[in-house]
Amino acid sequence: MIYEDEREGDKVIEDEHIEVLLEYAMSICLAHPNLNKGVIPKQEEANLIYEQLLKLKTNFVFLEISKNIPDKTEDEPDSWMRNSVMLDTMNVRGNGYHQHIEELYKEVFGPFDDFLEQFYSFNSIDIYKTIFKLDDLILSKIGTLFGSVKSHDRFMRWNEKIGKENKIESRSFPWPHKIFVKQ
Repeated sequence: MIYEDEREGDKVIEDEHIEVLLEYAMSICLAHPNLNKGVIPKQEEANLIYEQLLKLKTNFVFLEISKNIPDKTEDEPDSWMRNSVMLDTMNVRGNGYHQHIEELYKEVFGPFDDFLEQFYSFNSIDIYKTIFKLDDLILSKIGTLFGSVKSHDRFMRWNEKIGKENKIESRSFPWPHKIFVKQ
């Protein structure tokens, strides 16, 4: 709800392209060394970058669509499905998104590590790892193929950790274990 006394510039404007364009911008920026550290672009420069990234995204979509024009031998629904999947793939976050978020998180919250260590005995990376672990824990409980994969990954990490900590001695088994071990 916007009140009458609020300024026009304070309104939130919904933008369906912003997440993908932000991903493009982070990919481009992280591909080169940062020579302008600490320099904040002016609003006009940010708008220009936004417009250029939107043109890049739009042109790339048109290029991909034009490459997949069905010929007379191809089935129309197959072509439509391929184009739909391709457009969905191009308009969602890529695999590098989580790496970008982690780097951004470290840059934003890393300076507070000394304070967190002093007063709470953990740092910002501990918080990040805990959130990531919670995400994995929740996803591994979902009864789907993806949940099963996450569950298996959790088990393998746990097994590797426990396996290193506790070497199983043959005398610790209460049953004759040799019948279960291939000789």
